[in-house]
Amino acid sequence: MAQNCWQQLQIGHRQRYSVERMLALRDYCENTSLLRVLFVCLATPLPAFAAVVLIECIPLTSPAEGWRANYAFWIRLFLSSFPMAVGGALQVKQVIPPGIISYKATVAIGIATATGYVSCALALAVLWTFPVPFGYALMVGPFVTFFMASFCVAVRRKVCSKDVRHQITPQLSVLAAQGVLAGCYPAFYAVFRQLTGLQQTAFVLVLPMIKLLSKQYIAKVCSHLHEYIGPTIIFSVDVCNVLYSVICMQTAVSSLTTIFMFTSDAFHIVLALRAIYFQINSGGGSSIRARRMNFLQTLPVIVRKAFQSVEVLDDDPSKSIRIWAPFSLPLGADSNQLMTELSFATVVMIAPPTVASPASSMRRGSSLPNIRYPTSDSAVDSDQKQKVDAEVRLHHTMFQNGLKVKSLPALRPVKVRIASRSLSVTAISTKGVTPSLILNPLRIKTAVEEARDALQALFHAEYVIMAEYVEGALPMLYTVYLAVLCHLPMAAYYPHMRSLVGDKLYSTLGNLVLYGLVEVASLVGVSLLLKRKFGFSPLYQLAFVLETQARALQSQLFIWVLCIVQLTLVHNGECKARTFWME
Repeated sequence: MAQNCWQQLQIGHRQRYSVERMLALRDYCENTSLLRVLFVCLATPLPAFAAVVLIECIPLTSPAEGWRANYAFWIRLFLSSFPMAVGGALQVKQVIPPGIISYKATVAIGIATATGYVSCALALAVLWTFPVPFGYALMVGPFVTFFMASFCVAVRRKVCSKDVRHQITPQLSVLAAQGVLAGCYPAFYAVFRQLTGLQQTAFVLVLPMIKLLSKQYIAKVCSHLHEYIGPTIIFSVDVCNVLYSVICMQTAVSSLTTIFMFTSDAFHIVLALRAIYFQINSGGGSSIRARRMNFLQTLPVIVRKAFQSVEVLDDDPSKSIRIWAPFSLPLGADSNQLMTELSFATVVMIAPPTVASPASSMRRGSSLPNIRYPTSDSAVDSDQKQKVDAEVRLHHTMFQNGLKVKSLPALRPVKVRIASRSLSVTAISTKGVTPSLILNPLRIKTAVEEARDALQALFHAEYVIMAEYVEGALPMLYTVYLAVLCHLPMAAYYPHMRSLVGDKLYSTLGNLVLYGLVEVASLVGVSLLLKRKFGFSPLYQLAFVLETQARALQSQLFIWVLCIVQLTLVHNGECKARTFWME
C-alpha cells in the first residue's frame, strides 16, 4: 500500500514518451554534435540571469523618500513584469493551434498586463503605504487577473470555437496554478527569516512538502499535456525550489541547514535512479537489456512488436501507447515514414477526439486501443491510403456530430513502404481479423508491457536529468549574479547583502559554489549512470528538451528568475512574518 502511494506521488511515473517523441529524440541524437549539445545546455539559463542583472543596473533611491521619489522603481517594476506576462502568453501560444495568438497580440498582452499591474501597485502604495508589506505576494492575484483579462481581450474574436476554448482553458489553469505557487514561497521565506539556527533546520522540512504539493497540483491541472508535464513542472516548481533554497542557504545561520539540503537532494536522486533501473530490469525487458547499448535503435522494434499485437489488452488510456506527441516535433525521413505507417494503422478508436480538425485529433488522442495488427505482404497505393484517410476522417466527423461509432468497416490490409531500419505494420479493423492471424496472448502482453515500460523509463530519465540540470545550473548562476550585485549600488537595498562584506562575502559565495559543484557532480554522475543504462548520453536528451521547447522553457525561466531573485528588495516590501500584522 505504501509503495503504491509513493509511486502515485512520483511525477516521473505518471507519463511516458509517445512514439513521435521517442523517434524525434533518436533523430536528434543521430544528427546533433556534442558541441551543440553542450552549448544548448550551457546557454539556456543565461538570458534570464542577464536580464535580471541589467534590471539591477537601474538606480533607485531609498524607499523612505516615498513613492514619488522612487519613480525609477515603477519603471523597473514594469520592465520586470512585461517579460513575465509575455512569457505566460508564449506558454499558452505553444499549446494551441497556430494563428490564434500572433506575436503582435503577445506583445500587447505583455504591455497591458504590465501597465495594469504597475498601476495597481502604485495605487496601493498611494492609498496604503510604501513599500507595501509582502508586495510581491499580495500582487500575485492582480497580476494574474490583469493577464487573464488582457489575454481574453486579445483573442476574443478567435475563441468563438468551443474546441479552441477547450484548449486554451486548461493552459490558463496551469498559469493560475503557477500563480498560486508564486504566493507560497514568500510566506515560507518570511517565517524562515525569523527562526534561529536549529529552528531553521527543522523548518526546512516544510520546503520539500511545498515542493511535493505544488508538483501534485500542477501535474493535475496540466495532465492534458501528457509527456510535456515533465518540463512544465521542472521549470516552474523545481526552479522556484532551487532559487528559494539558495536564498535560504545564503541567509541561514547554521551550516546544519545546508547539510540537510544536500542530504535531501541526494536521497531523492537515489530513489529516482532506483525506479528507472527497476522499470528496465523488471519482467519483459529482456530484449532491451540484451541490446541496451543501442536503446533508441532497439526501442522502435519493441514498439513495433506491440503494434503488431492483435489487440490492446487494457483499455485504460493511462496504460496505452500513444503514437503522436501533443505537439509536433521535427522528424527525419525514416521516422516520418514510420509515423505514417502507424497513423494509417489507426483505424478504430474508442475515445472521441478532443480537438477540431481530424488531423489534430489523430495527434492528440492516437493511443490505438482495440486494434488488430496482423502482418501482410500486400502493396499499398495512393487510392488505398486515401480510402483509409477518408474512413478515419469520417470516424472523427461522426464523433464530432455526436454519433456513437463502435468500429469502422473492414479495410484492405495496408502496408507502407519505409526505411530499412523500420519494419512494416499492417492495420485492419477488428472485425476483419481471421483466427489464423492471432498471435500468442502471452507474447502480445510481453511486447506491450515491454514497450510501455521502456517509453515510461525514457520519460522518467528525462524528468530526472532535467531536475539535476536545474539544481546544478541555477545555484552556479545565482552565485555569479550575487558576485555582480555586491558591486552595484542596488546591493544596499537587499537586506541579505548588507552584511555580506569582506570575509563573510567570500564565505557565502564559497558555500554557494560548493553547493553548485555538488549538484553539478550529481548531474555528471546521473548522466554516466543513465548512459550506461540506456547506451546514449542523457545530455542529448536534455538538450533535445531545451531546444525543442525553447520558447516555453525560456518563458518560465524569465518568469521565475525575475520574480524570485528580486523578492527581497526592500522596495517590494519586507518579507517578515511580523511586518504585515504591525502595519
